Amino acid sequence: MEHKTFAITGIPVPAGQPVPVRREVSQWATSTDPQDQIQVSLFVRAVKKMQLRDPLKNELSFYRIAGIHGLPAKRWNHAPSPDGFYCAHNTYQFPTWHRPYLMLYEQVLHDIMVQEVIEEGISDPAIKATWTAAADTWRLPFWDWAIKQQDTQELGLPNLLSEANVKILKVGDTETEPFDNPLYKFVNRLPVGKDKWEKVAMGDPRMGKYKIQAENFDKSIGTSRWAKPDDSEWAKGKVDNKMVNENIKNAEWYKKLLAGSIADNVARLLTDDYFLDYNKFSSTRYAKHNSNGSDPCATEWLSLEMVHNNIHMWVGGYTGTSTGGYTSDSEDEDDEPVKGETFDGHMANVPVAGFDPVFYLHHANVDRILAIWHFLSDKWINPGDSIYTEDLRPFTKDEQGSYHSSQFMSDEKQWGYTYPELTAGATKDSVKQRVWELYGHPMMHLQSDQDFNTSKDTFDDYIINITYDRYALKGKPYYITFYLEDADESWTLGQVFNFSAELEYGCANCKTQKEQGILSRAQVPISVPLHKLSQEWGGRIRLGPADGVSIASMSLEEGTVVPLLAEFLKWKVFTTKGKEVPISRLSTLEVEVLRAPIPYSIPIPSEGDFSKNTDLMEEGGLPQFTSKYTTIHAATMGKEGGV
Repeated sequence: MEHKTFAITGIPVPAGQPVPVRREVSQWATSTDPQDQIQVSLFVRAVKKMQLRDPLKNELSFYRIAGIHGLPAKRWNHAPSPDGFYCAHNTYQFPTWHRPYLMLYEQVLHDIMVQEVIEEGISDPAIKATWTAAADTWRLPFWDWAIKQQDTQELGLPNLLSEANVKILKVGDTETEPFDNPLYKFVNRLPVGKDKWEKVAMGDPRMGKYKIQAENFDKSIGTSRWAKPDDSEWAKGKVDNKMVNENIKNAEWYKKLLAGSIADNVARLLTDDYFLDYNKFSSTRYAKHNSNGSDPCATEWLSLEMVHNNIHMWVGGYTGTSTGGYTSDSEDEDDEPVKGETFDGHMANVPVAGFDPVFYLHHANVDRILAIWHFLSDKWINPGDSIYTEDLRPFTKDEQGSYHSSQFMSDEKQWGYTYPELTAGATKDSVKQRVWELYGHPMMHLQSDQDFNTSKDTFDDYIINITYDRYALKGKPYYITFYLEDADESWTLGQVFNFSAELEYGCANCKTQKEQGILSRAQVPISVPLHKLSQEWGGRIRLGPADGVSIASMSLEEGTVVPLLAEFLKWKVFTTKGKEVPISRLSTLEVEVLRAPIPYSIPIPSEGDFSKNTDLMEEGGLPQFTSKYTTIHAATMGKEGGV
């Protein structure tokens, strides 16, 4: 080849040592272990150095690596031009494409740690050896957004991702020093001399062919979370992590009904028999049949990509409205924000999501869920599918331009890393138990409240399955919110975010999907929100009775839930700028409500501490979603888009 390509091989595993683990970030960042503290210092410093690399000259700068995901839509690593974007969304390669992307980020950071931070900052051989050993066993941490963070004891961002300044070890020392946190936001800079940089907007002409051309984001010098585009602080990069945390926990207008919903989704993703097919697990892409020709199960409307999409919206920001708002009847009005405060941020927008440093820790958790699911299910892409060997451009595995493919992405250990649940000695039973300890509490509450269920051995599970057109608004981002509403009050059950890029940005994958009429699918499990509505808020809500059923005494039995949903279940569509979109503009939208009795034989731990139960597998195992779900036509009858 005329040019050598960058070989993405993963960080080498030190001789004679186990495969290093990608750690949960809040536990790792607060650890008092000396090696962990060294690794945190190395990580933060390496990210900073990566962000200061010249974006015009260095393909391994943060700016250029972030740009692989979307804009500025330029070729990288001598690969062919991306035809818009390289990233794979609403495709079955969604998780496998992002795996070498994270490996690249991880590998470049490790090189900076060893070749720059340590080599230039430590002269003592013994200290250098200690810090190098820490670097060699470091792996990219993951942000588990479905659990309470160790340092805050709340759902949301850990301090390492939310504080503008952090205290880390001085290089080669045991004392700490304050340090501007590069994980708080990315600030674009161009070098103007030795150790001097100038802050430059990403759309500034000085960025040359790498300038970003996108509304509002072209003016951005720094990345934003939940910022107001018309605010003078927008260009600098405005970060409101309080809003991020509120939305991860429960956005204010959610009325605290979604506590545990993210964990519930993850538990379902990783539960036996929820997915019979890799394709359905991996992507929001809709298909009438599984890869083996069988019909999809009702549970398979959920997906890893769907859960991932919502996190992007909740971190980046959007103009939220519960059920009302200005109605946009024409496409020309979609871009006009509603009156009042509007919010936006990089993570909520595909073309620029990769510029927020939280992106990589978010996707490390997505990759972790993929790894756990593969370990438990033994399923992967069907070798007969063309995507099995298709190039994952622009990621090459050697210097001769050979591309990675999904075929060799199934074993993360092969690439030099693993996750806490999958270390040596892990069994399927031990992994299932750990999954249940981390994410099973919402469903376990359904069983533990015996007055709420007809049987301790089963519970009635309710799900909303949605089929939608990701590009219905020419690719503009929108979300669908599902809620219960009477004349006085509304109570949100869940959301679906399409996480798409506007077609005008030139994404070839997006245009092809639109032209071929490719649809997407999603699922909103509502058993947990219905339970919380009854048990925690029954005495405070004004939602009227359905056929004489009082919300305060509602159970999950079909006889009480079906009349409630028939009378009060509603859904609306909004752009992320707050405009309500008539459902008629989503002509292919289908909303189906289903129910099934689920066997549930796990014993109830004492005092509500589910993590103390160490015999989950011996005592009967996890719930089995093998029952046939039946459609509740009454819940959607006469409602636009209802099945």
